[in-house]
Amino acid sequence: MSMTWRKAIELLSPYIVKVSTPQGSGTGWLVSRSTKTQLRAIATAAHVIDHANYWEEPIRLLHVASGKSVVLRERQRAVIIDDDLDSGAIIFDASDLPFPETTLPLLA
Repeated sequence: MSMTWRKAIELLSPYIVKVSTPQGSGTGWLVSRSTKTQLRAIATAAHVIDHANYWEEPIRLLHVASGKSVVLRERQRAVIIDDDLDSGAIIFDASDLPFPETTLPLLA
């Protein structure tokens, strides 16, 4: 079964966020969600968020599909960074962002 680019973008866009810091920006996507709370985890590249995390600067998440955004201050988030893999995660309360009720399936 093939999928057009338009269909792929339509399918993926509800999971995508633009991650912005005072130094730059990148892309993130929903990778995990709590079934009991509004906690969500966004995956992104470590180089996008490491400086803002280290200096306790704000990180803005723009939910691409809805146009809604939140600014996460240092106390409103947990950040996990693996510099060797250039990967990072932001865990936060996503009450103000309309993410889907499920996450995208991951390959083994």
